[in-house]
Amino acid sequence: MKKSVVTLLFALLTLLPVFGSEAIAPREISVKSTAAFLEAIAPHTTIYIHMNEIDPIIFSGFEAGDVNQYCRFEYAYDGVQLVIHDVEGLSIIGPEEIRARILTPYSYANVIYFDKCKDLSLQWLNCGHDIEGYCTGGVLAFNECQDVEIKNCDLWGCGIEGLSIYNSSGFDVSYTTIRDCSYSIMSIFESSDLSFSYCLMHDNREFDLLIFNNSKGVSFENCVIWNNNAAGGLYANNLINCVGSAISFTQCAIFNNSVQNLSNEGAGIDFQNCIVFGNQYRGWDY
Repeated sequence: MKKSVVTLLFALLTLLPVFGSEAIAPREISVKSTAAFLEAIAPHTTIYIHMNEIDPIIFSGFEAGDVNQYCRFEYAYDGVQLVIHDVEGLSIIGPEEIRARILTPYSYANVIYFDKCKDLSLQWLNCGHDIEGYCTGGVLAFNECQDVEIKNCDLWGCGIEGLSIYNSSGFDVSYTTIRDCSYSIMSIFESSDLSFSYCLMHDNREFDLLIFNNSKGVSFENCVIWNNNAAGGLYANNLINCVGSAISFTQCAIFNNSVQNLSNEGAGIDFQNCIVFGNQYRGWDY
């Protein structure tokens, strides 16, 4: 009897993969409209955007609420912002060299907010705001995300900053520009293992420009950071504000930034073979 029960249990265990959740087959979708883009957002999906300069993807005319299982619009003061959530294996890719434009018309919204996502790839995108905002609303924001690639993108202001990263890990940002943002370049909180390589960061303002809080393993390699301005306040005019974090810069060029200090006191920053010059406070010189 015991042998029969054991045999039956073993047979049931071997059948579990059959009755369990099926693996999701990867899919590729080409889109030419904002509506098609939103409908395509799903796990294990590569979205190729084929839009021209005249007709960008723009999130206007939408009300707060679910679009599908993996994205929704939520209120953002003067409008709504797109939230992509709980998705794994999503890639959003624009045309090489030209870049696909993704815009928000709302000054206090993030262009896209990613929440609890994994294995993301964003390539050849041009993202920003139609109207300058203050206090809130960056370009790309990430909360509790893992394994994110951002490559060959142009993130511009306004928003208030190019990247806002919270409680996340495993970012690889390369060949990407962050420019013309109204408050800072990026803010990284409670995150780890973030790599920036061959990135350009210029003409951003107004307070501390690179902000790191309780984050580890953040590295910048072969990046160029120039012509930024931190003239916004008595205690927020550093190029780098680093608290409880480990940050490294290797073979970077950091020059002609209007800042009171390169970093705050006690910042855990390691500079290796960097070119640093001309970073004096010039006030509101833009």
